[in-house]
Amino acid sequence: MCTDPTKIFLFGSLVIGMSGLPLSSDARLPSEILSDPLNINQAFDRVDSSIDRIKLHAQDILDSADEAAKNRIDQIGREVDEFQEFLRSEREFTFQEIDEVLDQVMELERTFISDTQNLLECAAIETAYELRSTSAQILNDLAARDPSVSLFSWFRVDVELQAEDIPSPIQGFDRVAAATEIVLADVEPHDPITKITNLYDELERQADQIRCFYKADSATATRVRRIQLEAIRRSKNWTPFI
Repeated sequence: MCTDPTKIFLFGSLVIGMSGLPLSSDARLPSEILSDPLNINQAFDRVDSSIDRIKLHAQDILDSADEAAKNRIDQIGREVDEFQEFLRSEREFTFQEIDEVLDQVMELERTFISDTQNLLECAAIETAYELRSTSAQILNDLAARDPSVSLFSWFRVDVELQAEDIPSPIQGFDRVAAATEIVLADVEPHDPITKITNLYDELERQADQIRCFYKADSATATRVRRIQLEAIRRSKNWTPFI
């Protein structure tokens, strides 16, 4: 079952690109290969999803933004409008053009989030042990919901994970993201939509804790924030159907 009603940017692709996890969401049906041999439609979708994440991030930081940050948000908004105007133009695009736009939009997303994530509020920051313990518990819960999750090499047969089994908070988060993707892929048509939104919401909450813990590590915090924004975007897409 597709776990994104807008069919925009498979969540697994985001996890792969940002954490190097051994997941694959590049498989396409023969009909898709024939109709879109160069993945141009997929590239359009990835541009759209990146723009969505930029807008979500801008909304989150607007209230705490000073004048300089608000000017930056306005500048980003103008750049996004230019990208969208270009893509809406009635012309035939080459794959190279779309690929270049995708690279530019995703770089804009990365730099915008990296430069402004300090404007995001953080509640009490949990310790590394607490975060590792939370990841272990979430993984145990996901494995209980979907036995295929326990096939990952970091699970032990018939033994629940403990904090000590999680090397670091970020590795725990990456494992939760990978396991979440497996559970989402196994959602059945008769399952309630809240099963999907709850998974995204749970990942979003953990991402917020991990992002705050790694706030001083801009690259890691930015990577986690992008995954968090994608989870928020996905959940919002499904909310109208609940």
